[in-house]
Amino acid sequence: MLTMKKVLEYATEMLENPELRFYSLQSGSPADVAKMLNMVRSVAQAAYGTKLPPVDQLTLTADDGFTIENPGDLIAALFEVVVRTNRNPELWHTPGAGGAEGEINTTLHNFARGPSIMGGSPDQGVKAVTYSEAVAKLTHIVLNRSSF
Repeated sequence: MLTMKKVLEYATEMLENPELRFYSLQSGSPADVAKMLNMVRSVAQAAYGTKLPPVDQLTLTADDGFTIENPGDLIAALFEVVVRTNRNPELWHTPGAGGAEGEINTTLHNFARGPSIMGGSPDQGVKAVTYSEAVAKLTHIVLNRSSF
């Protein structure tokens, strides 16, 4: 039987990296990471108009798999890309559209509809069969998107 890693465990391990923890201005504790993941979950819930499982119940697809039907894969990918690409140490502490919520929302739009600022198309969004491929494609879009 394949075991699936919990998203909270994966994200907490990622923030053991001192540089990522510095730019996120977080202790790296599971409680802080859970707050960050909850923000990602809230933005995704609002965008998709559906209730997602609590953060402590989200899991990654086994063996680096990726499926859009698994909310854990999406939440983890959005979290990872925002944490790894955004170097604003105030991001997670700035409320509203100017902070993490806005960055997560834009990154989710990029995931679903590609890099276009105005509209985009699902054809330009991230299509992947592995988690690492999804993160790599989304990172490429985020790092190369035009500013508003």
